[in-house]
Amino acid sequence: MRRGLLLGLACFASAVTLLAQGDKPDKAGAAVPSALRSFVAVDDRFAPKVSPIKSPEDRDPRDRTDKMHCLVCEFGLSPSAFVLTRATPAADGPVAKLVKGLDAVAQGREARTNSFNAAAVFLTLEAEYPADIARNEKGEFLREEKAKQVKDLASQLKTPRVPFGLAAKASPTATEWGVADADETVVVLYNRLRIVKRWNFAAGGPTDDEIKAVTEAVKAESVK
Repeated sequence: MRRGLLLGLACFASAVTLLAQGDKPDKAGAAVPSALRSFVAVDDRFAPKVSPIKSPEDRDPRDRTDKMHCLVCEFGLSPSAFVLTRATPAADGPVAKLVKGLDAVAQGREARTNSFNAAAVFLTLEAEYPADIARNEKGEFLREEKAKQVKDLASQLKTPRVPFGLAAKASPTATEWGVADADETVVVLYNRLRIVKRWNFAAGGPTDDEIKAVTEAVKAESVK
């Protein structure tokens, strides 16, 4: 499996290199800037082999839960949207509303196809998982607390077509994907590994109107 992952990353890198020649990464039509690995805290896209799940072997082999994984590499050329956010996971927050809208499109309830992919990556770690070794007063890894927050959010939202990941608050990858210091949430919509549109939102965003604008753009791209 590791060999397959490395081969997939190599193929992805080659594709992006070819696409990116002469591109400016902040422009629509530019190639996606890089792979985007995260610790996938929740991946409910595939029904388990055994339910309820009692061990990792009970999961579908495609299920990336509790694994480091590049969802960009997996999604490939399909129309896709990534939500990159530093917001604290909250079921009543704007990011949760946005994820529910993306899940509806991914499930095909509001589009003519379900080939669209989406993912939410919470940029809340001090370093990439498992390099984040910060602990609480009990000596427990904070990364596990943050993973639990994301798992609890997914349990409340019930958005099975949107996997949830964890990554560092600040990193070269986040910068490449257009997450600036002033941004709390960034949404990147792309198709065939080329950026269609990027939305940058400060703390407290997006608003309901902005969420509607994002989901409408996503729906339009998902049926092309």
